[in-house]
Amino acid sequence: MALAIITILALIFWFFVVPDLATKIRSRLSRRHSSGLTDYELNTPPTGAEYFANIVNTLKSDFPWYHTLTIQERIEFANRTFVIRKSKAFYGMEDFVLTDKHEIIISATLARLTFGLKRRFELPSFELIQIYPSSFHSRLLEREVKGLTLGNGRIFISWQHFEEGHADHDDKIHVGLHEFAHAMMIEYEHFEAVPQWKNWLVMGCAMMIEIDTQDEHFFRKYGATNIHEMWAVTVETFFEQPIEFRRLYPEFYDATAAMLNQDPCARMEILELM
Repeated sequence: MALAIITILALIFWFFVVPDLATKIRSRLSRRHSSGLTDYELNTPPTGAEYFANIVNTLKSDFPWYHTLTIQERIEFANRTFVIRKSKAFYGMEDFVLTDKHEIIISATLARLTFGLKRRFELPSFELIQIYPSSFHSRLLEREVKGLTLGNGRIFISWQHFEEGHADHDDKIHVGLHEFAHAMMIEYEHFEAVPQWKNWLVMGCAMMIEIDTQDEHFFRKYGATNIHEMWAVTVETFFEQPIEFRRLYPEFYDATAAMLNQDPCARMEILELM
């Protein structure tokens, strides 16, 4: 009797359940291939395949820097963006409606900044990112701000100004890179254990004096506020006008490249030869 019941259940599973599973699998694969993803971009983490595919598609359509990467670098960059997005809590403030695109572009911006780092690239001390529709009032600073980074693990960003910086690739202003640069400095305890920091600090302090004493300067005036702002302003400039940065201040450029373990100029030169 028991054997007969088992046999009947096995037949039901084989004729009804298995075909249904196969249909679902074929449907899923069909959706993947019709999405335009290449084979390497389907090399996803073991879970969250659709979540990952959404990230890749957004990078392809809305993050131009992604296209400057090699195939292997794209895999690494997409995976890092995936990890960063998973590690953060995103909250829309003042009725700002967050979408997947917001979270992915913000996560990718952090991934770009820390792409040269081997560990803690997601800046794990910072778990909360709060996005405002536009500039917002800071009770701490008692004024309107476009972005703010606090040592308690919170980052505040104006989406309007983030989007403007993301769209304009060479104006040396990017609130996302700016705030994440602050977060990176805090994450790495003001770079006290980073050997390259000593050299950068000497040049950064000298640059602050130069900025402060000149009416016009390559670096934004805001960089002369303190060494924290100098670092953040330098990071923005490094990614948005690397060629001019290297031409005018080659040693300072090299010091910044050493800090981030990246060289945008070298990448651009390689692309020109391809």
